[in-house]
Amino acid sequence: MTGLASWYCKAGVSACHYRYPPGSMVAAACGKLRSAIGPNWRGKIVTVTNRRGTTVTVRLVDWCGSATKTIDLYWEPMRLLGGTGVLPVKIRW
Repeated sequence: MTGLASWYCKAGVSACHYRYPPGSMVAAACGKLRSAIGPNWRGKIVTVTNRRGTTVTVRLVDWCGSATKTIDLYWEPMRLLGGTGVLPVKIRW
């Protein structure tokens, strides 16, 4: 699936999920991704790839209410993908 990735949980800048500290390789699944994976999306491991082919693997631990984005990455996986805002990505599971 292709779509847009955004980020959350950058230490000192934005909120983090209480169970996962900054730097965790986790993400929130937005509506389109949750629908594509199905009811057992939480805990699923997905691979996220940017346009240059850089890949990160994250666990889906939270949900995202965005209607336009596909996944909301913690800052660390977004940083590894080279993004700082919204980034086009391909997601596999």
